[in-house]
Amino acid sequence: MVDTAKVLQTTRGKKEQQGETRLSPETAHPNLTVSEDKKCVQYTKRRQDVLDSPKRFIVNTVVLGFPYFHSGRHFWEVEVGDKTTWEIGVCTDSLATRLRRSPAAAQGSWQLRWHGNDSDAPGAGPPLLSELKPRDMGVFLDYETGEISFYNMAAKSHSFTFDDTFNGPLRPYFYLGHDSEPLRISIGTD
Repeated sequence: MVDTAKVLQTTRGKKEQQGETRLSPETAHPNLTVSEDKKCVQYTKRRQDVLDSPKRFIVNTVVLGFPYFHSGRHFWEVEVGDKTTWEIGVCTDSLATRLRRSPAAAQGSWQLRWHGNDSDAPGAGPPLLSELKPRDMGVFLDYETGEISFYNMAAKSHSFTFDDTFNGPLRPYFYLGHDSEPLRISIGTD
């Protein structure tokens, strides 16, 4: 069982555990604009003129983050704000970029998904989100124990935990949907 208070107390505000998570523009769907500081991404109806690459998502509005995680414990916060649709989590570096549906753990992606007023964890059952729509989410990865946990930061509550075994590098995963509300990676402070 995840001790929510302990995780939040030991990770919020500690840059060394947060790993300075940033967005990787070379993976961003052509309709996504990544900020210069690589901390904010936004959907735009206008397709960007970008180079095609096997690492770039071209079907789903996804962008991956960095650094790669090979070991250790890592925490980052994501401001989802008023977005009506989003997915956050981690994935393997080999995740297929041409998938037509949201990937699940069996495909190398572990994420929490919000759509309208409903949430789920693809391939894992219903998460336990609070009754209020989350605006700020925390993601905690413990590579060695195989746990990826999600937290509603405002409610200071645990939403869901995946348990798995990892056999290669992982990286942050962000799906934005088609609304123009931005998604931001933030650093927690007490």
